Amino acid sequence: MSTEIERAVELVEKTEGWVEFEGEQVSEVILKETEFSDAELLQLGALSDARMIDLFQTHVTGQGLSVLKNFSRLERLYLTHCPLDDAGLAMLPPLPNLKSLILDYTQISDDGLRSLKNVPDLQELNIGGTACTDRCLQTLLRLTNLRELGVHETHITDRGILHLAQLKNLHRLAWSPRAISQAAFAQLEAKLPGL
Repeated sequence: MSTEIERAVELVEKTEGWVEFEGEQVSEVILKETEFSDAELLQLGALSDARMIDLFQTHVTGQGLSVLKNFSRLERLYLTHCPLDDAGLAMLPPLPNLKSLILDYTQISDDGLRSLKNVPDLQELNIGGTACTDRCLQTLLRLTNLRELGVHETHITDRGILHLAQLKNLHRLAWSPRAISQAAFAQLEAKLPGL
């Protein structure tokens, strides 16, 4: 293990997180429910082999996401309950292998989701508990590989949800009955039999 990797692992462990390895290669960086911030995230460049990073309920606003530019193997990124906003999400670099992005209960909005052009092969996206509305669906419809989508506790309505029928690979949808009726879901389900 290189000195740079050792230092990065030490920083993660100092905040009560941990790093998992497969052989000599970093596989996962777990920082959930720690005091981890953007300044510390910027110091993790040596862990660029990671396939998963869990930042659940940390202090990451997104200003440190630029460090991920060399994380070409990254497949899963969890930012639930972070103070992430649109400007922070815009810092997300192109991540060609990112398959799962979890943004539940962040401060992102429709405008912030435009940053998802940097993750063209996304298969799972959760935006529950955000300020997203029907307007964000224009962005989501560009994610043609999307298989799982969480829009619970958003401002997406019956009228908007029916546009998701264009996502032919969509198999799983988490939604709120308060904003989206059972009738609208049934219409969507009829157009996407695998849903």
